[in-house]
Amino acid sequence: MHVSEQISAHGIKFEQKNKTDFLIFHNIESHIRHNVELMRWPLHITIVPPFELENGLDDVQKLRCILREVADDFRPVLVQPKEDVMFGPNNNRPATRVEDRSNQLHALHNRFLWDLGSIGCASIDMTYAGERFNPHFTWQRGVFTRDQPFICNSLSIAMRQASTKQMIDTQLLFD
Repeated sequence: MHVSEQISAHGIKFEQKNKTDFLIFHNIESHIRHNVELMRWPLHITIVPPFELENGLDDVQKLRCILREVADDFRPVLVQPKEDVMFGPNNNRPATRVEDRSNQLHALHNRFLWDLGSIGCASIDMTYAGERFNPHFTWQRGVFTRDQPFICNSLSIAMRQASTKQMIDTQLLFD
């Protein structure tokens, strides 16, 4: 990847200076802010953990196409929050596991893993992927009622570089 690569997302330029991870998730909040420096990361259920693309930012359009295709093939997912757990590399991040009785979160996860392979996914953090995929949301902000079922009706792609995060695209899921 070249130091001078740039991507335009919603009219915003994001310069590629070092490693860029992408993430696909279900947004739990009612709206998403599209800006270069997200002041707060949206509450979400990660569908695909951080991954890199073989051609870096050049493959973002392919990634957007995959997001649209998957969103067209899936319906909103009703999930039920379950037990509180500690996640993360040091088991120090409070999280809540979610139950997906329809198994759609796992189906989404597997579909994205397959589709990402088709566009040249260079690497993916398999710590929480494949058979280890365990749907959950972190709640260190404490702004979410964890005892009510909720519907996941959007899929988003985010780009993370060092401490900077940027939303790339969001697609709604329809019945």
